[in-house]
Amino acid sequence: MSAARALADLTMKVLIIDDEPMVRLALGYALSVAGWEVFDHDQHADFPALIRQHGIDVVISDFKMAKFSGLDLIETIRDAGIEIPILMLSANPYAIDRERAKRLRVFKIMEKPPDLRRLSKDLEEAVAAGSKSRDAPTSIAARQG
Repeated sequence: MSAARALADLTMKVLIIDDEPMVRLALGYALSVAGWEVFDHDQHADFPALIRQHGIDVVISDFKMAKFSGLDLIETIRDAGIEIPILMLSANPYAIDRERAKRLRVFKIMEKPPDLRRLSKDLEEAVAAGSKSRDAPTSIAARQG
């Protein structure tokens, strides 16, 4: 295996789902500079297939979008059996149904706009915690409850 291929296999992949183009652009740029491979989407799609196709490691989703809810989107991902970490963005994080978010195993809820200097670290922590939870007999949500 070439060194470039080995490095590509180590690059973490993030999917950003938000209906605001400037949010996707800013997050995508900050994360790509930090070494992440970035995928983004602005409308409803077959997200479980997209996640599997690209080998996504972590998802950032907006809470409230024009055409669908971030929590409904996460429920679709979880119903497909995908247990990757998901971080949620919201202009009003207090409006999020936290009980539902906990049931859906949302790793972290962040206020918009997020601290771009901290975002890559939050994603790394989410991926590390997600890896540990897949190796352990209990989920993150069960340990928090």
